[in-house]
Amino acid sequence: MSATKDGRQGVLTGVVARRRRVITAALLVAFAWVGGCAPLWPGQPGERLSAVVPSAGKPAGAAGGPKRLSGPGQLGGQGGLHATAATEVPITLPGGRQYVIHVPKLDTGRPRPLVIALHGMYLSWQNMAWSTGLSPYADAHGFLVAYGIGEHQAWNIGGGCCADAAKLHANDVGYLVSIVKDIETRVAVDESRVYLMGFSTGDSMALFAQCSRPDVFAASAGSSGALLFPCHPDLQVRDLHLHGQQDRTVPFRGGFATILGRHVTPARELAARLTARAPGAIVTVRTLPCGHMWPRLDNPCGLDGTDVAWRWLRQFHR
Repeated sequence: MSATKDGRQGVLTGVVARRRRVITAALLVAFAWVGGCAPLWPGQPGERLSAVVPSAGKPAGAAGGPKRLSGPGQLGGQGGLHATAATEVPITLPGGRQYVIHVPKLDTGRPRPLVIALHGMYLSWQNMAWSTGLSPYADAHGFLVAYGIGEHQAWNIGGGCCADAAKLHANDVGYLVSIVKDIETRVAVDESRVYLMGFSTGDSMALFAQCSRPDVFAASAGSSGALLFPCHPDLQVRDLHLHGQQDRTVPFRGGFATILGRHVTPARELAARLTARAPGAIVTVRTLPCGHMWPRLDNPCGLDGTDVAWRWLRQFHR
């Protein structure tokens, strides 16, 4: 082959490689926007943090007082988990699983409500944080927030769903309870006001955890999930369910949900079904003119789902 042909071949190879990189990047962005979800929270992989949870809630030096988070040299990059902002800190639980705590801007030492946010299947805690705007909202409204991390980006909901989390028999209810207990060693938590908020399968997991441990979780709220399990709690269940009428991922009108590998009942029936299983349950179902997404003012839902969810949750306590 001539030098000229070699040069042309090299140029062509470079063009093809650049196109492949562009297409790959576009697919990654598109995945983050599945169902109207916002892109992953920006941040450099492996970025380390210096923020710590303030030592509050108990007198300094008191036995069993709150513990500070690990120093900056120990943060980021744990098991592929990367911190992405000065107020989001990854924590490893004794059992090896992780969650992310949002460090509050101001801690007065008074016990505050806690919201644990749960991402959808094949999504991430960063996606949940970005799409809900929950961290700055929590700062403005005086509550604590933490982000759960599902096994292989999925949750084991009732033992039969979903994906690898179910195959691994992940004890996700126990995991969420352990998050609460761990946070209580770090900041002052109002134990009577611990809530769950979720999107898609995270919404289903939030309701399942409340049904399983209503003594720990006072209420749940979420968008685009489904009732996938028996619910027979010994305390009253409180749940807010938001669902887009154009949702085809977890079909609003019911039917086969490919991502779940099972049929789901119509969203409008959730309140009746849950009340039949858990007499006395307080359930609100609100339908929206959009698809499978976390409701925001800047997407087709035209609703601030985070604000609506918090105003619902804050009514309840155990």
